[in-house]
Amino acid sequence: MRKVRAPFEEADKDGDFSGLVAYLDNLQKIPVIAEVKDWIVASVAERDPRAIAEIGCGNGDMSARFARACPDRDYSVGFDFSEKFVRMARSRHAEPDLHFAVSDGAKLPCESATFDALAIERVLMHIADPAAVIAEAARVLSDDGCLVVCETDWQSLHIDHPDAALTSRILGACIGCMVSPTIGHELEDAIGQGGFAVSETRIFTADIAARDTDTLLNFDRMRGFAVAAGVPEQAADGWFEDLRRMDARTHLAFKVVTCRKL
Repeated sequence: MRKVRAPFEEADKDGDFSGLVAYLDNLQKIPVIAEVKDWIVASVAERDPRAIAEIGCGNGDMSARFARACPDRDYSVGFDFSEKFVRMARSRHAEPDLHFAVSDGAKLPCESATFDALAIERVLMHIADPAAVIAEAARVLSDDGCLVVCETDWQSLHIDHPDAALTSRILGACIGCMVSPTIGHELEDAIGQGGFAVSETRIFTADIAARDTDTLLNFDRMRGFAVAAGVPEQAADGWFEDLRRMDARTHLAFKVVTCRKL
């Protein structure tokens, strides 16, 4: 069976980096994603933090939003393992005292208790050891620091298609290509084991049509995952054609957990 890797694992290699950039930019146009992002920013800003960090900042848009929402902060830092994304973030955003740095999320280049707010948005599913990243968040947060984590609960994914068996096979192939596909479903437990107490869990449920599903999940990439997992090309092509023709609905939950250090 041919192995297909999830695209963010290959961001600094010879893959389609411009496609990843377009994906992140277009994702924000989906109403439920915009709502999730607004909630995360508000959750951080209401604590009036002086030092803010984001692990997995990507294009830097959320780090910049944190900076604008907290004008009295001392500084903000967006971390990402991708040199390409960090360069893009630096070129795209010039807010005062906003910095971007290349770093492994489990080994941040800063002292303990450096930040009093930290956000991680839909990043842990791309990481082999989410527990190490959560533990690092605990290390760099102050004793009264706030952690806000958002993850997709892929166990909730359902697409309305009459062929339930083929749908399950295709979706299973796509979810199986993620590094840590169950972290969204297990998020509260993982956070609790990492030294945090959960203050609030908020669930945002997507109920979206085929066009937004294509933006969110990327039908071409899904087809590649499915075919690599052994789904016949003709069956896969027919399934995606059906989604577009029927304007099939997709249902998916996003979980946002706000917590404090124990």
